[in-house]
Amino acid sequence: MRGGYKYILYLAIAFIIASALLLASEGRIIKNTIGGEKLFWYSAIAGVIIALLLRLVLKKSIVAAEKNGQAISSALIVGMFIFCPVAASSINRTFSNAPVLCNQYPLLSKSTGGSRYTEYCLFMNIRGTEEKFTLEKEIYDSISAPGQIELCTQKGILGYEVVKEFKAAN
Repeated sequence: MRGGYKYILYLAIAFIIASALLLASEGRIIKNTIGGEKLFWYSAIAGVIIALLLRLVLKKSIVAAEKNGQAISSALIVGMFIFCPVAASSINRTFSNAPVLCNQYPLLSKSTGGSRYTEYCLFMNIRGTEEKFTLEKEIYDSISAPGQIELCTQKGILGYEVVKEFKAAN
């Protein structure tokens, strides 16, 4: 690989790793967003489209990278696929000035999962759609299914509601 192109490849790989670390830290927030799965997929697809457009703009530079041009393109696409959901979730949550509203919703079931770390999950019916939320063990243990859960949410700037607090309904 000639000149600075190996540094572009290293930068692209570092972008993937940084995006994955950011996703790991933002993952629970995405999971605890009403419609979070839809937010993830819409923004991930937008990330791939942005990466493909960037590839077209940078086509000469990537082609000049010879045999590593494909690796650079792939790293850009994967990195944007991971980064855009993190950015969308963070933007949705951070730039909101909506009030926090609390409403009761039916709890369908609760379960635990995970292979390395135990994940405590609630499955709830939110406006006719089943949503899965993850929470801490203490809150999970205080809630019994079936029943009602009070969710305190804040509508984000992108229109997705972020759960701020789980409460067992009285």
